[in-house]
Amino acid sequence: MLAAIQTTFSQGDWEGLNELTTPDLVSTDHRPMGYGTLGREGMLEWHRTMREVSPVNTNVFSKIYRSGRCSLASGRNTGHTADDGEWEWSYVLVGDHAADGRLRRLHLFPDDQWAEARTLFDEWSRQPIAET
Repeated sequence: MLAAIQTTFSQGDWEGLNELTTPDLVSTDHRPMGYGTLGREGMLEWHRTMREVSPVNTNVFSKIYRSGRCSLASGRNTGHTADDGEWEWSYVLVGDHAADGRLRRLHLFPDDQWAEARTLFDEWSRQPIAET
């Protein structure tokens, strides 16, 4: 599922990204310049804005772990702004998926907070699958 989300984001397919998430999605970004906590619409709007600021970008996962309905991944997002500036973010994410596979909770961490992300992944992995 993370690969599908990654593909839809990279292609700017907002309808596809919307279909891969639950209506009650909560996304929390713990990175220093992150977006805080947003619902599905807020997260999608943030991604649309990022695409406008940086029309060319690549998101690559270097590690993906799964346990039941949860995912833990480390990745790197690189891109260029419209005025040809370059940027790069490394991060760790934890995703929790509903019974139908759609993403319902997401937490993004700076890449140096692997231990915190792993703790959350372990906690969510012990919970029953949520029905949506």
